[in-house]
Parts: sequence; structure tokens; C-alpha cells
Amino acid sequence: MLAHHTWGANQKSLINIYKSLILSKTKYGSIIYNTAKPNLLKILNPIHNEGIRLAIGAFRTSPID
Repeated sequence: MLAHHTWGANQKSLINIYKSLILSKTKYGSIIYNTAKPNLLKILNPIHNEGIRLAIGAFRTSPID
């Protein structure tokens, strides 16, 4: 675990980690994801949402829309 609300890496570091580990892999596979069915793409949304929430310090129940 990289962070918690009372300890862990700072926000800038967490965003950089998200970009390098999660977002880079998504961008690399974007050619394949472009032709994927929407229900398969929904599998990726929780991964991105959790990464962003953790990086900005938002609650797990924060709305994503």
C-alpha cells in the first residue's frame, strides 16, 4: 500500500505513480481498447477511479461523474 489518509506518499508522487503504472499501460493498449466492447471497458474504470481517488485523497465513496 502506497498511501493512507494519515500516512504515505504525497499527492504529486501518487499521481506520478498512477501515470507511470496504470495510465501508461492503458495508453499502450489503446489501439486494442478502441475496438473493445463497452462492457469490457467497464472493467478498467474501477482501476482508474481507485487510482485517482487514492492520489487526490478522496473517499472511496466519492462520486466519479
